Amino acid sequence: MPDLRSELSKLQQLHFDDEQSVKAVIVEHDITTTKTGKILQYIGDHPGSTRAQISKAMEERYGMSPNNTGSVISQMEIKSFVTAKGSPKTYTRTSKVYHPDPDNPALAAARKKLAEKKAAGLIPSKKYTPVRAVPAPQHSSVQAIVDKLTVGQAREIYEELKKLFGDS
Repeated sequence: MPDLRSELSKLQQLHFDDEQSVKAVIVEHDITTTKTGKILQYIGDHPGSTRAQISKAMEERYGMSPNNTGSVISQMEIKSFVTAKGSPKTYTRTSKVYHPDPDNPALAAARKKLAEKKAAGLIPSKKYTPVRAVPAPQHSSVQAIVDKLTVGQAREIYEELKKLFGDS
């Protein structure tokens, strides 16, 4: 049974022209933009997979935690997006259509946080991995280095040099 939100979205997509005929606008969703969509896509492409196989594939492909993947699979089973059979359970995708809700506030907040991390350089883009510049070492004289040492630090260095080069 369709839910109210999906029915309202269908009504909002209807357009009426001058001839009083109805045209439906079909909106394509890329379901693989969310974790649930990626897992559901994998189950659809690999029917009969076990939870362990799905979790391993999601970890290898997208870096998802196996615990998180298992939780999402359980939620999808409860919501009838997948069916489970046998022991160990093998999963098959049902005909129920999954559409991520673009107006979901949690999803919007997650996208904003991801964009902020990308802007800060904490997450590399998919096209290339940025290389951070390493500052060139500051060359200074031995005397400048020695002048900055405390007596304790100088003594530690002296002891280490004695071990390396011996007493002469």
